[in-house]
Amino acid sequence: MKMKQLALGCALAAAAIGAQAASAINGHTVIFFSGASAPDKFMADISTSILTGAVQYRGVNADNSINGNYNAFVGTANNIPGVANGTKLAIIKRSEGGSERGVGPVGQQLNIRTMDLNDCDLAAKTCKLMGDDQAGVGGLVPDMGVSDVEPAMFVGLGVNVPSDGAETPASLFAEVQPVNQLMFGIVATNSIPASTHLSRVGYGNLLSGKYETWSQFSAALNDGAAEDNVVVCRRVPGSGTQASYNMYFNNFPCGSASNAATPIAGVFDSDFSAFNGNGDGSEANPFEVDPSLATGKIIIENSGSGDVRNCLKAANNRTEHKTLGADGFWYTVKFQNGTKPYRAIGVLSADSYGKESGWAFRMLDGAGTYNLATQTASAGATGVAPSKANLVSGAYDFVLELSMQHAGLTGVKKAVFNEIVRRAGSTTYTGDTTGVFTTVPNAFATLPQIGDAVAQPTLVARHTRLANSCAPLKKF
Repeated sequence: MKMKQLALGCALAAAAIGAQAASAINGHTVIFFSGASAPDKFMADISTSILTGAVQYRGVNADNSINGNYNAFVGTANNIPGVANGTKLAIIKRSEGGSERGVGPVGQQLNIRTMDLNDCDLAAKTCKLMGDDQAGVGGLVPDMGVSDVEPAMFVGLGVNVPSDGAETPASLFAEVQPVNQLMFGIVATNSIPASTHLSRVGYGNLLSGKYETWSQFSAALNDGAAEDNVVVCRRVPGSGTQASYNMYFNNFPCGSASNAATPIAGVFDSDFSAFNGNGDGSEANPFEVDPSLATGKIIIENSGSGDVRNCLKAANNRTEHKTLGADGFWYTVKFQNGTKPYRAIGVLSADSYGKESGWAFRMLDGAGTYNLATQTASAGATGVAPSKANLVSGAYDFVLELSMQHAGLTGVKKAVFNEIVRRAGSTTYTGDTTGVFTTVPNAFATLPQIGDAVAQPTLVARHTRLANSCAPLKKF
């Protein structure tokens, strides 16, 4: 009996040891890359192609649930100019907080939350997170950043910069590189009929909270088929996607002093009748938003693009949506309390194609839906399609230029930055010309100052903003 107890004790001890944290690195140079989520897919492709024997680790929260905003790639250098093959490298990519986390913390050299590659489960290929953005303790200072638009666009506290943050002077960056072009889209739930005409002006006014109900927007939507509240699934301040929409529809911050402050609606512009007083704002007990109690608009701020997609899906399908707001509080939106589907628009870059569920990309200045995966429009569609052909020709102009930046890298880290920038602008990745990557090539185009539009007319754009989002697209 004692032998059995001893054996059991040894087994339990061995299991406990097996579950202990382990390190995924051993003498590796750790490169921390923070910012926009849009390039995550081709960042994964690039990371695995510049590393031999690359192993991907995913970030996990304190409760061991996967946090898709954190990924790491550990291996050895493979054909990176300036880095000896076999050099041990670990590349961490953080997307939480969006583009601004690839601007402010990079330029201001601030510690932010990241993956702890010394606290991993090697079998599950997961690692814990460390650090606190709000306190500025722990974590790491990002070596390089990526943003949907150039750093100069991140101005205006509570608009393009988080309310508790600070603007980052351009002088703090050693290098800012335009990388490629990315399309952004008009998106709407399926509960909004495909026959609904969505113009740039009308969509902008919806985003700005100028309409309380859909029947105000269009008499044709006073059909009783859905709830009448206008619902906007937007991003939080600091998101590059949100900054892109602020520029395209509200001219912020590109306008003159008289019009640069065009209102951009946020969560507190919602009909306050929807806030029923329940909850304390914690993740376990979020504030409740009940659209069925409101007669007007509901504005929902979402931390990531995946949250926007979930928001649109929940509105269309009348299910609950939980999200972390820009104020650090959690909210749960009780769409299920309505008796009919809700009609919502959203804020998404075109790399979300293939993930449509209860919503679709729409035609610009027209009616109809557009499938970016198949490059086809719905029957009878009008307006300008967010197609790859229209992206490279300049016919579809809701296009911005992805930016990568650092504040003074040298040595191995600078060489890795250079190679990531070079590959991210290449048609191998923006167009997936080899057919082996997991990119979403119909959302991106190579810049004409990088590629050859004559040699590759379907992959290289003919126009550019020359790294200035406030400038119009100009033929290169």
